[in-house]
Amino acid sequence: MKTPQIFVLLLLLSLSSSGFAQSGCVDPPAPDSYVAHKDIEFVLSDGYRTLADVRIPKAPPGPCGWPVLVLIHGSGFGKDQIRLPDERDWVPMEKLTEEFSAIGFYLSAHPLDTFGKSIQRIGIAPIKELPARMRASNKGTIRLAGTLINAREMISKKNGSKFAFVMFSDPTGSFEVAFWAEAWAAYKEIITAGRPVLLNVSAEMRDGQLRIQGQRVEDLEKAVAGAAEGIRIRLNRPDPVDEIRQLLEQAGKGRGLVALSSVCDDGRMAEIELEENYKVGPSLIGAIGAIPGVEFAEEI
Repeated sequence: MKTPQIFVLLLLLSLSSSGFAQSGCVDPPAPDSYVAHKDIEFVLSDGYRTLADVRIPKAPPGPCGWPVLVLIHGSGFGKDQIRLPDERDWVPMEKLTEEFSAIGFYLSAHPLDTFGKSIQRIGIAPIKELPARMRASNKGTIRLAGTLINAREMISKKNGSKFAFVMFSDPTGSFEVAFWAEAWAAYKEIITAGRPVLLNVSAEMRDGQLRIQGQRVEDLEKAVAGAAEGIRIRLNRPDPVDEIRQLLEQAGKGRGLVALSSVCDDGRMAEIELEENYKVGPSLIGAIGAIPGVEFAEEI
């Protein structure tokens, strides 16, 4: 073993008193108020194991956290192969729902991204194109797709009926749709957070502003069912085949082509197409893509 050395690593650097004050934080506790935890075993990024003393403040952390002092004694006493557990990833829609719940907006993608080319095939217009189309024709009936951002439900002073102004978003922007009493009563249960919907709306340009009124709302997953041409699946090992077969059987027979590919030992790419066709939609693509051993699953 190499001659022991002392390394000091500040996982969270303490700020100066002026820096804490400017950022609204409080001063960290004095060094003598830390609790020492001795001989904690660490596995470093290169696989070597070592022991360290960790010093953590007794007091609860302030709004900006506390510095943690790690004293690593020695350069290692053995090497491990680091193997992360082969966990199943979230399906795309579940991941995006959690993102929106946690931070109030979509970070890694938009829920409609998972619908790929199917949205185009059923004639859905992106919201960014709508103002130009309306300036050309002034008014018309349009199909939009979106996910709920928020809804403002109001009560009519005239007759006590409920109506709402609902904000939606698609990958190109956000838009507001007015649902008057009859439409709101019919479709408010469908319009829920994290659920992509197909909107049949009337739109017009009025005083230079785009006005959109909701007429009909459908679940987008059902609306595009069977619209996908197929699914392309790339495997990095054979394990997922049985689970893929089960998911395809649950989806049922349809018009969607299923193509599986994998890299052979000699580096060549092999691809096969299944004889049977299946109903391919965003949920199936997302579920297959989340299986450990599937490199990617995408709409053809």
